Amino acid sequence: MLEILSAWLSRYTLPIALLAVFAAGALIGGDVAGRTYREKIAVAEAAYEKDRRVAAESVALALTALREKEAEGEKLAARQLELEATGRKLEKEKNNALKKLTTGRPCLDGATVRLLNASADPAGKRSLSAHPADALEAATAFATDTDIALWANHVRFRYDACRGRIDAIREFAERAQSPLPHRGGGAGGEGEVP
Repeated sequence: MLEILSAWLSRYTLPIALLAVFAAGALIGGDVAGRTYREKIAVAEAAYEKDRRVAAESVALALTALREKEAEGEKLAARQLELEATGRKLEKEKNNALKKLTTGRPCLDGATVRLLNASADPAGKRSLSAHPADALEAATAFATDTDIALWANHVRFRYDACRGRIDAIREFAERAQSPLPHRGGGAGGEGEVP
């Protein structure tokens, strides 16, 4: 039996040795390949974490900038409300002064007043009074110089208030055009927040 074993070993020693070398090489190569892939995965995970951190910082910066813009808008709105309140006070003071300076004499006749008071309905319908006394009052109505002066003062106040609102919107829009802060360092290497 020893002879058979000896003959079998001499005949298959080389293939067994090659198989053993191949198996050892596969184990060593698999370990090296496994380490290489683990290193690549670790590098990819680190890059992903860096990109995630940069994105989170960018979102935080954008939110901060948005809050700053909202605060600026609120300040502009508060300033506009204050200006309009001051304008209303000034309008009342001017109205009181105009009442003292005007005489109350008729300035515009009833037909002119009716024309000015007529509805500017785009459908072309005229708004008619439902009560006959209103029609009589409209027929005999006239505008005094005091009425005209008060109307002109009110129109001036409304114009200034509207212009102030437009200026506030324009100022806000100009401030809003200022760029948001940028932070670099993403994996893409552009150096800007997308």
